[in-house]
Order: sequence, then C-alpha cells, then structure tokens
Amino acid sequence: MSKESNKSLLLALAFTGISSLTMLAAAEIVKVNHPSIKNEIQISNVQASQVKNDNSQLQIIVNSQNLMNYFSLHGAASYSANEGIVTLTPDSQFQVGNLTLNTKIDMNKNFVLEGAVNLGNKNMDNGGADGISFAFHTGSPGEIGQAGANLGLGGLKNVRGFKLDTYHDSAMEPGSTKNTNDPSENYGWEADPNLKEYGAFVNTFEESIGNKTYWWPHVQQGTEKSLNPADLDGKMHPFKIQYTGATNVLTISYTESNEHVLTWKEKVATPEKSMAMMIAAATGANKNLQQFKINQFKYYVDQESPKPIQGKINVHYETEDGIQLATGKAIYPEGPYLGKRYQSTQKEFPGYQFVGMKENSLPPNGELTNNSNGKDVIYVFAKKTAAQINYIDSDTNKVLKRVSFSGLKNHESTYSTNPEIEAYQKDRYHLVRDEFSPNIFFKNNKNSLYIANVYLTRKKSINYSSAHEPYKSWKKAKPTKTPVNVKNGEKDYLLHHHTKNEHVIKEKTLLTPSFILNENQIIKTHSSQHGMKIRRIKHQQT
Repeated sequence: MSKESNKSLLLALAFTGISSLTMLAAAEIVKVNHPSIKNEIQISNVQASQVKNDNSQLQIIVNSQNLMNYFSLHGAASYSANEGIVTLTPDSQFQVGNLTLNTKIDMNKNFVLEGAVNLGNKNMDNGGADGISFAFHTGSPGEIGQAGANLGLGGLKNVRGFKLDTYHDSAMEPGSTKNTNDPSENYGWEADPNLKEYGAFVNTFEESIGNKTYWWPHVQQGTEKSLNPADLDGKMHPFKIQYTGATNVLTISYTESNEHVLTWKEKVATPEKSMAMMIAAATGANKNLQQFKINQFKYYVDQESPKPIQGKINVHYETEDGIQLATGKAIYPEGPYLGKRYQSTQKEFPGYQFVGMKENSLPPNGELTNNSNGKDVIYVFAKKTAAQINYIDSDTNKVLKRVSFSGLKNHESTYSTNPEIEAYQKDRYHLVRDEFSPNIFFKNNKNSLYIANVYLTRKKSINYSSAHEPYKSWKKAKPTKTPVNVKNGEKDYLLHHHTKNEHVIKEKTLLTPSFILNENQIIKTHSSQHGMKIRRIKHQQT
C-alpha cells in the first residue's frame, strides 16, 4: 500500500468518524479510529501486517512473504520465499536445521500457526530419521538445542513443545560415545516410547546426571500417538498449532494421507509470561528431506521483554596468497545476539591443507560482542604439492630408488634423506651430492611435481668439495693412520687419513669434546652427528 493510498484511506475514514485502530502495512503505520472495528483485522494484498490494540499489544501476522523479517535460519536450514518452504534438513546424514523466532511470544495471548510438514520419503525401516520438533521455551530468542535424537529440544530450558518423531532411539548416557559426526550423542537422551514413528508433547526439565546439569526432552506420557509409516511419502501434510492464552491449552493437528486428522490437546504450564519459539529437524546415520511450509502465523509480541541486539560473524576460507576458496556461516547456539556464543567449522578443500588462522582473524569459536560483531573468522589453507626424491648411482645413472611424498607450497619439508643415505652407506655406497634442501624444498615451487636427486657411488676416490662449502685453509698436518687434533683459530678439527688421496675434516665447536672416528664412523658422518657438522674435502698433497 503506497503513502498516497494510506492518506486517501485515512481521509475516507476520517469523514466516517472511524477511530481507535492502528495498522502497519509495508512497514508504515496508519492510525485511524472507530469503536466498532476489532483488534484482529485482515489487510489484503499486504506482505507484512502488524496490529495494535488499545492496550498497546502488538499482534504480528507472518506469511511466506515476510517470514524472514521475523525468523532466523540456523545450521542446514534454507528458505524458498516463492514456495514458502523452509528446508530444515536436506536428505543427508548428520544434519541439523533450525528456524527461530526473533522475539518472544506473549503466552497470555492466543496464537495460531498454520502450515504443513514434509517428514521425508523414508520411514525408519527404510533408513529415514529423525523428525521435526516445535518448541516454546524460556531461553533467549534464537537459541537452539542439541541435535540428533534430541531433535533440537535438548539443552533448551523449560520447553513446552511437540515433536513428530520418525526414528526410535534407545537411551544414551551423556559422554558414552565419541561420535564426532553427531556431537549431540555426548549430551545423551532418554529412550523413546515403544513406537517407531509417533507424535507427542515434549517438555524439558532440569536434572543432574553425575556432576552436570542437563535439560533433557521428556515425552509427556499418554500423549504419544503412532504415525502411519506410509505418510512418510515426501509430500506436505497440513499441520496446525493453536494456543489459547486464557486457558493455556495447546492444540496440535496433523492431517494424514487419507485425510484423517490426528489431534493432540493438552493444557501446558507456561513458567514465564513470554517464551521463545523454535522449529527444528535433525538427521543421523538415517536421513530424510524434512521441511516446514508456512501459511500464516498470528501471535502477540511481549513488548515488555527486552529485545536482544543482533550481531553477525563472517566466516572465510582463504589460501596463503589471500585467494578466497569459500565462505561459510557462523553457528549461534543461543541465537545471533550480542553476549551469546558463536561457532565456526573448519572445512576441507581438495588439493589444500589447513595451516592455521589468519593473523587478524577472530578465534574459530568465541563470544559475539561489540568488538567482534561484523568481523571475520578466516581459515588459511596451503596448496599441496607432490615431491619425488631420486636416489641415483652416479656411476651408472641408474635410479636405485624413488621416494614420493607430499608437501605444502612455501613450507619447509619434514622429509629427510638421511635414513636412505645411511642405508646405502651400509651397502658400501658413498655420498656424492644431495640436492635435497628441506628448508627451501617447496619454496616458490610452481610445478605440480618437485624433483630432487641424491647421487651415490661405490668408487673409493671421491671429491667431497661443494660450491656452498668452499675449501678453507687450515694448519697442515701430515696424514697419519690415527686421528690428531689440529687447531685453526677458534675451531677444532679432527684430521683422519681416510684414503691415500683424501682427508676427512671434522669441524666442531670448542664445547664439543674430542672423540675418535674410525673409518666406518667416518662413512656415516656425512650428516649432523653428535651435534657436529661434517666437511669432506679433497686432500691437498704437501
């Protein structure tokens, strides 16, 4: 309705003497007065409706077009405004989805929710689970409960609700399992009634198990009714919740495929004047597509209850180069409000490995505050790259062995050639050259396969000089068959007559005590041993 239309309506009503009515259409309030007009009215062709009565009680009328103005989605839940359908869980394992009302309901007033539910196309015997729940509780708006067999109800305080349960669960003690696919199993639950698929009223009460406090959902005895397994047909079934504030009577109706209507009716105790609302569904190892379709929801807001301040955390997944791989959604167990917790989930990407959080990232899990509101949780991933080390006989150019492994681009390798080289030395090989350098192996590697060679020989006369360790002069000592100590500045050397034309120089710090090397040890000490560094060079005859 346009401003001009509202003004025309106001003038028309003014001439007729209408008084005492407030209408809000398309977020614009128009005030008119007439004692004969009731508090509840229908405004045609208006997407959003709010109605006030003389006592400033605000009634909200929600439909498919304005649902997301009043509700929030969590977890796996998604919404199609064109169809008015909330998909609570896809037909996938270990999913949980929630739809939560952003404000509390005045439980002293009437409310009615009309719509339909699709419980999926598989009953329990054919791999279906777990069902849909509707809860009114005393927690914060937006708060969600434990998934799995708890159906989003476990953990919520003072639930007065209802569930359509499509999977029979045996009792589960808290902490009795470590199923990472379904963390709710660690919360535990009580056993279901001896029914496969059923509907029943559900309450949660505070109870102590061990040294911890739990809010487990309990089926209200005598209210359970069997559902027809054939009704899990992948179709929408009319569903209605009606509440009378004066008598606290909650009435549920569910229409079966044969048009028979199952009805549940119960007087419920409402511990507080206002309560939050949630609709949830979950899957486990068994699964189903589970949906709720909104037709209309009429309720009164408790305007005296404090309105929480909403917030948001952004979740990103990036490469080390800052390239975005994907975005994600934070999870808000108690709702997306300041002062409440947020959680995020690390993902996996083919060809990448998680290496840490970005320097300026928020923690993966934390509290939604003024400081964190609107900021980012950023997971960083490094690109995986393949590597190959070739151990080559330099005399024949024959590849003795190939070792393949993976690493991360721009990261040091954890692989070492030492064990392989030592094994070949026991087989009378000598090291000629090792091209592998762990600290730069994957640095700036642009190839999908990085190759390095290690050259070995069985020849006795070897030149061990290398470009990165140039020859340095030292005080000369005549070759002997026994080791001698030779001083050269601040460093000690052990000089050993290895062959007729070679010397092996052992460099060590002054803090390292001298020790004797026999020929077998010399062959093995090409690498760092006893905390020392080896330098082998061609003996210069004097």
